[in-house]
Amino acid sequence: GAALNAATDLQCEYLTNPIGIDEKAPRFTWKASAGKEGTQVIEVAESEKALRDRKFLWRSQPLSATTLSAIYAGKPLKSHTRYVWRVITDGKASETATFETAKMQPHGWEASWITDGNDKEFEPAPMLRKDFNLDRVPDNARAYISAAGYYVLYINGRRVGDSHMDPGYTHYDKRNLYATYDVTPLLRKGENTVAAVLGNGFYNEIAPVATWDFEDARWRDRARMICELYIVYGDGTSEVIASDGSWKTATGPYLQNNIYSGDTYDARLEIPGWDRPGFDDRAWKPALEVAAPSPVLTAQTMPGIRPTREIKPVGVRSFGDTVYVFDFGENMSGLCRLKISGERGTKVEMQHGELLKDNGRVEMRNIDIYYDPMPGLGFQTDYYTLKGDGEETFTPDFNYHGFRWVEVRSDRPMKLDENSLTALCMHTAVEPVGEFRCSNDMLNEVWKATRRAYLANLMSIPTDCPQREKNGWTADAALAIDLALLNYDGILFYEKWFDDVADNIREDGRIAGIIPTSSWGYDDWIGPVWDASILIIPNAIYNYYGDKRTIEKIYPTVEKYLTYLKTREDSTGLVTYGIGDWVFYKTQTPTAYTSSCFYYLDYALMSRFAELTGRDAAPFREKAERIREAVNRIYFDSTAASY
Repeated sequence: GAALNAATDLQCEYLTNPIGIDEKAPRFTWKASAGKEGTQVIEVAESEKALRDRKFLWRSQPLSATTLSAIYAGKPLKSHTRYVWRVITDGKASETATFETAKMQPHGWEASWITDGNDKEFEPAPMLRKDFNLDRVPDNARAYISAAGYYVLYINGRRVGDSHMDPGYTHYDKRNLYATYDVTPLLRKGENTVAAVLGNGFYNEIAPVATWDFEDARWRDRARMICELYIVYGDGTSEVIASDGSWKTATGPYLQNNIYSGDTYDARLEIPGWDRPGFDDRAWKPALEVAAPSPVLTAQTMPGIRPTREIKPVGVRSFGDTVYVFDFGENMSGLCRLKISGERGTKVEMQHGELLKDNGRVEMRNIDIYYDPMPGLGFQTDYYTLKGDGEETFTPDFNYHGFRWVEVRSDRPMKLDENSLTALCMHTAVEPVGEFRCSNDMLNEVWKATRRAYLANLMSIPTDCPQREKNGWTADAALAIDLALLNYDGILFYEKWFDDVADNIREDGRIAGIIPTSSWGYDDWIGPVWDASILIIPNAIYNYYGDKRTIEKIYPTVEKYLTYLKTREDSTGLVTYGIGDWVFYKTQTPTAYTSSCFYYLDYALMSRFAELTGRDAAPFREKAERIREAVNRIYFDSTAASY
């Protein structure tokens, strides 16, 4: 075979030069030109110089020419440390790549969780701030931040990062995610300010909301955060600015936010300069230190939810001078940015929908069916009150909508045109990796529409719809997995969700039909066809990436679940309860049959998992065979050759 070229596209934990690694045994992947012979070696060190001097933390055994991944097995990694690595292919060194560890362990935090001491029913959002002094310019600075609910972080008046609704949604009492940002360019010598606004998300659903009991969630509480600025100077010394009771808190223009209705913002209540040095916060209250929402605080490695496209309206229709309907030409998930001028105190509402009534106004009845109206808050509606000082811009921070049309209404005359409203198409920002084109234009359009529908349901969990529910239905995730991994680099997204799956299983081995859930959806009516996603998705990740980590991590959860399912067998040895053929056309396949087939699939996949992880696969293989025989005996009609 031909000699191999140097390796390219080096990634650690499927990320390019990441700065937020929490994994004690990170995975390395790379690309190499195809070759059957030759060997490859990974070298990891603490610096470029250490690499040159051959002072390795780890040098792998020689790997075959066809190997394109390896798992770190060297000296223990330290927190807050940058490491350098490369691949040597037949003596040719790749370009070096880096990865930087973050906290590495939960007790590595000096910061405390803080909030503002208001009750969870109190609607205005907490605003928190802290002034601090640096006696020189930092060489390097990182912000580590998590919130229960969401945060928007500012340093010296500048918004940090471009993610929305961060961190990702989890079972908040089991696991919280934190993000890592490089904030070196935002800090300066002298006075500095770190500030944040917190949103509710699924952590604090103020009732009445919807159908899934989030207002009674066992984790529900006032929004809270933890934040640490880790600052390193040229001489190697470091200091930490940590969230604690010395931070100050107040409320301002963020009057309420709810994941199913929207944001309410009154610009008249803005507090100029609150997020910058020089602001007088003596009237603000001290922050309240609180217990962590969960025992696990771990790095978020999946991409953030970000605007990936800005979309201009294709049409605007006015109904007098107080109602305008904007058409964005396609269904999407996201938000709108409003640009408007008007007199102080003018109230504007933006309602997002997917259909129009015959009269051209927005129709909500197809999507607000699970929404319990709250006083003065419409479904998928954001509210803005003008301060009246020229052109004003408003983008909501703490929710998203599913929509094509937006109806903008106000209590005073306004002049709007196609430049007044811009749609921000938002989703977990997975990178595209697959393309499809053919000679049939309809198929090309179906492919594009399918991708759009998939992305509209990628909101730190795989959802069923971006408007009515926003829930992580398990079967929806399983049905979409091939579409997902053929089209997008989704491994980190699904690995995150599989931590949620592990957090979801109950002591008795049941899992819910929506993940995460506060309590809803463990009922019998959901059952094994939906639950099978806990095997289907790890199997798909292995098929597309050759990576066993999800299978290894979820294995005990699946074992526990299958032990539970055994208790649900009927006298024939099959499992027949639950939902099956859900949105059927004309005829419905019997659920007893579909549940039995998926019960077979569970054991067929589990025997593969056992084999891949070096366990005994025989019991699972034999059980799969017994289920297969029972299904054929009961459901197969040999004369008609059909089930």
